[in-house]
Amino acid sequence: MSLHLRHLYDVICVSSSVALPDSSSNNDDVTITRLTSDDVSTIFVVDNQGRVWFRPDSVMTSQPEGWWQVHLNNYLYGGEHKKGTNKFSHFLQNLTNAESKSASEQHTSSSVNYDVIKSRDVAISPTSVWILTQNNILFTARGAITGYQWWTPHIEGLTSYCKWHGVTSSSIFSPESGTWEEFVWISRTSGAELVRLHHPDQPLGGEEEASRSTRASGLMPPKPNCDISCISACKDALWIVMSSGEMFCRRGITSDLAVGRDWQQVDISLQFGDVTMKWVSCGSNCVWGIDDVGCCHMRIGSHAATASRGSDVMVAAWLSVESPADDVIFKEVTCGPSSVNVWALDTRGRVYVRNDVTDEFPVGRSWTQVEGVPIRRIAISNHTVWAVSYWGNLLQRCGIDPDNIAGDYWNQKITKIIDLTVTPQDQLWCINHEHRLKRFHKKIYKTPTSAMTSSTDQHDVIADEWEML
Repeated sequence: MSLHLRHLYDVICVSSSVALPDSSSNNDDVTITRLTSDDVSTIFVVDNQGRVWFRPDSVMTSQPEGWWQVHLNNYLYGGEHKKGTNKFSHFLQNLTNAESKSASEQHTSSSVNYDVIKSRDVAISPTSVWILTQNNILFTARGAITGYQWWTPHIEGLTSYCKWHGVTSSSIFSPESGTWEEFVWISRTSGAELVRLHHPDQPLGGEEEASRSTRASGLMPPKPNCDISCISACKDALWIVMSSGEMFCRRGITSDLAVGRDWQQVDISLQFGDVTMKWVSCGSNCVWGIDDVGCCHMRIGSHAATASRGSDVMVAAWLSVESPADDVIFKEVTCGPSSVNVWALDTRGRVYVRNDVTDEFPVGRSWTQVEGVPIRRIAISNHTVWAVSYWGNLLQRCGIDPDNIAGDYWNQKITKIIDLTVTPQDQLWCINHEHRLKRFHKKIYKTPTSAMTSSTDQHDVIADEWEML
């Protein structure tokens, strides 16, 4: 053991515990049970709750910002899979055989939910990370793994104890900087206020993140003292649905006018009568919605028209979108930033992806059911699809590409969240079960050998290819 590692081990033994980052677990009485290091600058530990953490700088301080949690398992896979189309199929089959006795039954017979695999020990080699579970199962990942953190943002003028109900995000082009700047909207639980967070895509992590406040602007909703059921943002508009069933669009949002100019009520009674929208999601050039009887609709254009009864102004009509089956009652629909990625949920938590959606044919042609666990919320970026399971766990869809728009399986992180949004560039924000706003960070750890040869772009790095031995 090197001198610096001996010193770190002595520090841990003396203190008996170390402050770890915000996570879904209570950090009271957390102690370190195992410690190791690579031959560069990163240390790994296992705590007494069976969680694995790494810290890149190997500096033990009272500040928790440097610790990143490793999620070892939780690949959720449902339905038949064509042989050879998923390079993780061998791993998934082994995991199913090893853990089937302890797997929980799900709402659909074809899906499996795995409990958290608790770890006992961790080791690092120049090319791999090795983890031994408490069930004496050995896992290895060659090349790179991902670490995760949850942080509570410091919002300018607000306390961290504010409770939030909904969250959405998008990006807008700034002529001043010549770049696309991302932003986040959040709504209070009482519907009393909407808040826009400015420039949340600035560099993450470290002590700077813990001390820096996020600049914010407040906006009063169009109807005070009425709860907001749904909010959805695109680059230059904000759509909301009130608990009363009324729908509004915030117009005039620009890079210079962050909160927009005014509210415009979107009246659909001329087309639908007494039917109201209960959910909307807007992309760059269209809006999708679910009405109060569970039918799906879409309209061209992300801005509200100004027509009213008695007006001769033509407004965009909502197009009815067929259901995939007679027993499907839609609950929510989510449109990605580019408007060509559309996913939907029904009242039973089943997931559907819309096929053949293009800029020239934005309504698409059909639905394909995505097998797996029941889902209650979906968010889409330019890179991937995220979701919240019925149990409040965070899911990321893996294997999505132009030839496989539904992907192959869900990669699960054990959390307790109720809502989420993801910016176009894949920055994830969530509201947890205590209605606190959380920002999701991830960091790629590359083993010493792979660090010398692999890409520096985290989107290009293939991480977490865990193999069970």
